[in-house]
Amino acid sequence: MSGEKRKRSPNWLPSEKSLLLGLIEKHFRVIENKKTDGVTTKQKFAEWQILSHEYNSQTTHCSRTAENLKNEWEYMKKKAKKEESYRRMHRIQTGGGPTNPKKEDPLDSKIISLIKTSAVGLFNHFDSDSVAPDSLERHNFAEVQVILPEEPELCNKDLETELNEIQKTGIDSNEVLMQVTVILRKNEYNKEFSSGSVKSYDSNQLASNDPIEDTRSEALCKLTPGILMGVFDGHGGPACAQVISKRLLKYIAAALLPMDSLNKFIKEPEESLVEIINDRVELIEDLKTIYDNSFKQYLLDLAKTPRKESDVNASLEKGILQLDNDLSREVVEPFKNNGVINPKTLSVALSGAVVCVTYIDGPHLYVANVGDCNAVLGTKTEENEWVAKKITKEHNSENYDELKRIWNEHPDSERKTVIRRDRLLGELAPLRSMGDYRYKWSTDVLTKVAVPLIGEKAIPANYHTPPYLTAKPDIYYHRLTPKDKFLIIASDGIWDMLTPLQAVKLVGEHMKGKVFFNPLKLPKKNIQLSDINELLLHRKESLKSKPKDRNAATHLIRNAIGGTEYGVDHSRLAHLLSLSPDVSRMFRDDMTVTIVYFDSEFLRQCPT
Repeated sequence: MSGEKRKRSPNWLPSEKSLLLGLIEKHFRVIENKKTDGVTTKQKFAEWQILSHEYNSQTTHCSRTAENLKNEWEYMKKKAKKEESYRRMHRIQTGGGPTNPKKEDPLDSKIISLIKTSAVGLFNHFDSDSVAPDSLERHNFAEVQVILPEEPELCNKDLETELNEIQKTGIDSNEVLMQVTVILRKNEYNKEFSSGSVKSYDSNQLASNDPIEDTRSEALCKLTPGILMGVFDGHGGPACAQVISKRLLKYIAAALLPMDSLNKFIKEPEESLVEIINDRVELIEDLKTIYDNSFKQYLLDLAKTPRKESDVNASLEKGILQLDNDLSREVVEPFKNNGVINPKTLSVALSGAVVCVTYIDGPHLYVANVGDCNAVLGTKTEENEWVAKKITKEHNSENYDELKRIWNEHPDSERKTVIRRDRLLGELAPLRSMGDYRYKWSTDVLTKVAVPLIGEKAIPANYHTPPYLTAKPDIYYHRLTPKDKFLIIASDGIWDMLTPLQAVKLVGEHMKGKVFFNPLKLPKKNIQLSDINELLLHRKESLKSKPKDRNAATHLIRNAIGGTEYGVDHSRLAHLLSLSPDVSRMFRDDMTVTIVYFDSEFLRQCPT
């Protein structure tokens, strides 16, 4: 037995206990949850780590580990229960003799009032859009590869190790904050344009799931004017979102072509319809062949279909609906012809994705939305105040028009089952999406092509009158003015954390501060030294608002995760980034953001 004595932690001061109790109250629902399954236990552990960081950032005494805090909380509960029992005994005098009440400790009273509250099971809002807790298991088709593998993601294990080391030793955290910034900036991208109404855009992604289920895509139309940008939030695995991001912009660009240009392209397809920007993924070869054949057939069908030219709304809808239809046909047609089921195309069709795509041509802004991503316009008033204009409307149970639409499409006998627990058939959170053919195919098709792969639960409960789901987009139009400064397109991982106005103000502040990333330029050649001095003093003062990130999408993600009313809490941010995917999903979803900046001078010169 070692003769070395265990080091005793410092005694607890009343102020420390009061601080701990305040933080316990904030995190109570998680740390006092009565469930003991593996996921909940991990979530409790993560919550104690976060509570520890919050405690150590506020205490004026000494640092405490999560284990110290947890042990003290258990002791405080035990003491409070004992004192409460003592007071009750003397209140009703069950012990005999004269009453001898102790002076009541306010902390004990607060603890008793807390722990008397029954704890309920936790519902994980971020695990997946596709499944409710007690219905179908989470069908993740991540094991079915539809894209070639990228370089491995930056591992957050090192960050977690360093955080634990900092907590033990109290060393400076600059190194960890640098690593946090590396993680946040890994997927950021910026592109500038020399002409048109779009001056530039910033984009970024941050995973919570492994692999990430969000994707994004941007492209310049080559045979027509305009730029296309999209954010795609997958669920049930990344396959559907990955495939849509590679195909959808081409489908829309084809639908935008005038008939003579379309026929010429069919005869001489020498160049691509779009110039894809920042394309990081490559589809596997056998899927490329299938998708190329589908696209050729789509072009031929477009050429045969009479349509009104220059109808952008119809083109956006046509592109989205046709691609969604092809996702189904690429599974069902080969099965009907030769009985073969391709697991790759099936994984794409059974997983799903919500979509927000914008098409910008000069002052004309169109947004097509399917599901619960959102597009928000940042506008500056004449009083220099930021206004957030939410262009899109989510297709979920908070949208009463959507609920009415679905109820009207199915018999009254299904009214109680078609929307249950705020989800489609009690399972799917978005009420419109691409893919998700578990909610679109007939029972016969599901039985033949889906049940062999994923079992009887491939057919949802109360599945009587399919289809229950549509990919039909809502299309929005906005005429841009010089007051419109930028557009934020983001998956719900961002909007779960920020309101539209908060996001717009963050980007607006970033616009003001990011000019300081560039060297100082004098406004004119002949300038007095006193004027230069005044300019430098103003710049020095303004440098206080210089953002940490040059990329506004990164700035938005940093503030969404770590933001407080006093600024970014980098300790909390670092800890949340260090969580493993199974725990991280309890706190947030994947995040994807594209911020499009408009050229005010160009818009000022556009005829009204």
